[in-house]
Amino acid sequence: MTAGVLQAASPPSEHGAARRVRDVTMRVVSSSFAMALGCGVLATAIVLVTLAQPGALHGVTQYDDGVYYGAAAQLSRGVLPYRDFTLVQPPGIAVLLAPIAFLTHGAGSGVGLGVARVLTALVTGLDAFLAAFVLRHRGRTASAIGGLGLAIYPAGFFADRTVLLEPYLVACLLGATALAFSEGRLSGPGRLALAGACFGVGGAIKAWAVLPFVCLALLALGRHGERGGLRRAVLPLIAGCAVGFGALCGPFFALAPARFVHDVIVTQLSRSAPQHLVANRLDVLTGLHGIAGISPQGIAVPLLVAAAFLAVAGWASIWPALQDRSAVEERYFLLATATAVAAVLAAPDFYDHYGAFPAAFAALVAGCVAGRARRALARFATPRRRLAHRLPLAAAACVVILVAALVVGEIDFDVAATKGAGNPALAIDTAIPPGACAISDAPILLVSANRYLANRPGCPAVVDPEGTLLALSAGRPRPASPAKVPGLAAIWHRWLARSEFFVESGTDVRRVPWTLGLATWFAHRFIRLPDPGASVYVRRTYPGLAPLLSPRHWRRVVAARRAAALNRR
Repeated sequence: MTAGVLQAASPPSEHGAARRVRDVTMRVVSSSFAMALGCGVLATAIVLVTLAQPGALHGVTQYDDGVYYGAAAQLSRGVLPYRDFTLVQPPGIAVLLAPIAFLTHGAGSGVGLGVARVLTALVTGLDAFLAAFVLRHRGRTASAIGGLGLAIYPAGFFADRTVLLEPYLVACLLGATALAFSEGRLSGPGRLALAGACFGVGGAIKAWAVLPFVCLALLALGRHGERGGLRRAVLPLIAGCAVGFGALCGPFFALAPARFVHDVIVTQLSRSAPQHLVANRLDVLTGLHGIAGISPQGIAVPLLVAAAFLAVAGWASIWPALQDRSAVEERYFLLATATAVAAVLAAPDFYDHYGAFPAAFAALVAGCVAGRARRALARFATPRRRLAHRLPLAAAACVVILVAALVVGEIDFDVAATKGAGNPALAIDTAIPPGACAISDAPILLVSANRYLANRPGCPAVVDPEGTLLALSAGRPRPASPAKVPGLAAIWHRWLARSEFFVESGTDVRRVPWTLGLATWFAHRFIRLPDPGASVYVRRTYPGLAPLLSPRHWRRVVAARRAAALNRR
């Protein structure tokens, strides 16, 4: 009898446990964390689709990524920036990538570069996750728009397709923002110190981190001015920043203080380049430059898009934040966005990937706007029963359609841009034996071809030829020809004298100072290989020179290259 009662009672117990599991699952799925995680997964997936294209994972798409990965590869072997080679950026990215370069040393620098690009894709997803996570207390609408805005930012392709500084910088800045605020209010001294450490790590990656740091420090001082804001907020921020920045930069500064200050600070402050039109910069900042099928002519379309965003933000974010004294978090978003946009527009030099820096804070502003707009629509629809049910669904459908259209357009743009990139890695790694001492005016050519690091001692560490040119011309207008930069020809003579191979990029950007003396000296000691796939020069006294100059050898190389191309299809 007892057994029968227990048996009859078991199904309701099992049903209750299943219901509880289902309820917990639904709460997790509908939580702000799941919303943020979905944004991060979407951002990572978009980048991985690009990297899955033929040649994208290991190919040549940029100049800067070769510099950053090359610095990490040299650091993994004990060759230090500033002391042993020029690096015009802080050492943070080299320190972060050095473990990857060390662990993939046996597989080759091309494999390490591919791993680093996948890591950048994951960091891009982390950026979108953090943007949504920062806005979680403002509701799911604000969180979704903030995270999705950064995940599908069309011009993000220029920053996240390879190893560039902006995705890592944005991760540090958004991490600092998440720590600095709690439910929209400033955190306590402990969390502010951790936020300062994130700012310091961001500054060790790129100096732009100082701008949002100053914005937060000023707002914290004003917010707590009457209650000891300097002691409670600003000093913890500064202390944490000093620790974060010093942990990454301190050892390099201690070993070469003068070179560190000159390369990282003096060179960056004195950079000059041909001015880019404001229309070009607005084209990138608004994201129009990263959507397939959109090519705005002139300044009209980018200016209209920027004005529309500013108008909507003014109505739903700027004006309410100025009226509400407690909206310190939103004021920080607005001030950081304005400062970042002004810095990018006023910078003497400009590249497309710069747009990812202000986009991070603009996404937070967009989330605030969406959250306030949703509440306004809810108030409008509440007295009207039909609208109360249909308006949220219509708004959600519009967002889904817009996101889908942007994702498709962005992927189309990314794939088309990736297909247009060349990849001479097969020609270079066929022409240059493994372990030989090779240098290039674009190190990414050697990195992607697994020919960046030499096995013999004494091979020069040529990490950043462009940065070397900038460092030598710091404080003076950049000359039209590198041959006019004092001391640059001597440096290249020293590099070439210690190398066995030289790979010339052949781009319009000239980094080698081909003075009459250097060109004559080079022609007497190097000869170009007859391979049509890359401009590879070999020293005339190289022991294995004869096979490299044989036409039969290069006919076999070309046949193998064609076969490899057919296999990839």
